[in-house]
Amino acid sequence: MTDVKFFALGGLDENGKNCYVLDIENEIFVINFGTKVPIISAYGIDTLIPDYSYLKSQSHRIKGIFITDTKNDSLSGLPWLIMELPNVPIFCSPFSKIPILDRILKYNIDIEKFSVNIIPKSGIKFKNTIVQPIPLAGALPGTIGFSFNVKEGSYLFLSNFVDGNLGVYGSTNLAKIKEAYPNIIGLFLDSGMSNLNGKSSQKITIFDELDQIFNETPKTERIIIGAYDQEMATLHQVLDIALKYGRDVVTYGRSYHQLLDLVQKVNPNLKLPKILDYKYISKHDNNVVIIVSGTVERLFKRFVRITQNNDVYLKFNKTDHFVMIAPPINGQETESSFVLDEIARITPKITDISEDKFYQCRPTKQDIIDVVYILKPKYFLPIQGLFRYLSVAVREVVANGYSQSKCIILQNGKIAHFSGEKLVSQKARISNIGEIIIDGFGVGDISREVIFEREVLVRDGVVIISILINKKNKKIYDNIDIKYIGVISNEERDRVDEKIKQNLVNFYNKTILNSNQQSKVNSTNFQNNLRKLIRKKIFKLTDKEPMIVVSFNEI
Repeated sequence: MTDVKFFALGGLDENGKNCYVLDIENEIFVINFGTKVPIISAYGIDTLIPDYSYLKSQSHRIKGIFITDTKNDSLSGLPWLIMELPNVPIFCSPFSKIPILDRILKYNIDIEKFSVNIIPKSGIKFKNTIVQPIPLAGALPGTIGFSFNVKEGSYLFLSNFVDGNLGVYGSTNLAKIKEAYPNIIGLFLDSGMSNLNGKSSQKITIFDELDQIFNETPKTERIIIGAYDQEMATLHQVLDIALKYGRDVVTYGRSYHQLLDLVQKVNPNLKLPKILDYKYISKHDNNVVIIVSGTVERLFKRFVRITQNNDVYLKFNKTDHFVMIAPPINGQETESSFVLDEIARITPKITDISEDKFYQCRPTKQDIIDVVYILKPKYFLPIQGLFRYLSVAVREVVANGYSQSKCIILQNGKIAHFSGEKLVSQKARISNIGEIIIDGFGVGDISREVIFEREVLVRDGVVIISILINKKNKKIYDNIDIKYIGVISNEERDRVDEKIKQNLVNFYNKTILNSNQQSKVNSTNFQNNLRKLIRKKIFKLTDKEPMIVVSFNEI
């Protein structure tokens, strides 16, 4: 009889850092490795990943990492795991391969040390297991589930999906899944939204709310949408309505822009509105829709930057119509409220499509009941959510005729042990279950100031500027020294140097020499304004926002 153990390193009794493990006859299969936003986040500490000590100790048994989708809570911890576990193959759908590669290569990981493989429809055969992909409808194209097939039957893993057809964002056909896998021993089913009534496919539409806003907004006024970049199926409704009302669209968010471009390439006949370059937002006609997108960790920070007039390209106007389609997750409520208040100081025309109207592409109560009823697994294991919602999922399927004794609710680290087609134990657990704080490039528990600084350094680099000033006349000497660390290539240096020096000298002359403030050359206010100016100029030239260090020396 086949020996199977299932447990989670993250994702049970919490929202995020999903990571699940199937140990089948001494072969380990890892499903997802995501991140999580801490409920109480210190400044600069905004990412947690599962403690991977167990995987590190068992690396010789790991056959692959299987990625269901490219949401942050499924994918984004991969770079740190790969740093510790090189050469472990990654398996995913064709669409997911590009975002996965993009995510990993941001961290300068040698491409020779990992591989991202498209899992074929026929599956991959290992010693005792055949792993097959299951097409699903989700917030992102290429969302898949997995079936781990052993001689007695199948173990199905389904997460971040909708029961229904979402067009280019996939389709879920439960009848076909049941036909392909008639003997399901264990069903690991996303149940974190079980507290929401009805079917998710009937709830994810916000077309009517958006249509009313577009209909009432004059063509002389902009519509600005705030949303998480990973909710592409929802954002596609914005694109459809923009097309209906003849509005061009500016996608202000690198990840979403790249993903949308990929969707267009895969679906060349897809009808979309005209997509405009965000670098020329201020020059576009006001009859536009500006989609400001970002990750769960970054979106509200982006809006803080815009409302404080620190953004290079986008400034809000008092005539803008603003729509927020990004309900805060646990721990972000204060940040979200602050952002909406700051926007309200600029424009009163705000619509907040909150959690009671906006639904993620995940199964809700009726979906869970239907999936269990149609697939008829021998055991139902709810995953990916708070404990109380996993309990709701069990309560609802039992109320609809499923056996209570066949429902298994686990905590992180607790092992469900199967032998053949039967559950034989739930008593064992693995050690070292917890989370690891990310400090930019590496990991570890260090001070929040260092974490924030390292994150900036890794992502955008640092620019160090040394300026010599004539002690008598306060004029700048020509030999301004600029050093770039992790910002630009040597080929770009001359071009960037010229622009920075020109702006720096002009700002200095205007602020200091022409206003008789020579005594305040080293003032904090002047230094901050100069750094802000240089950072904006570098962002325009390189799309990076490095740390700026300016040193004045009088001789």
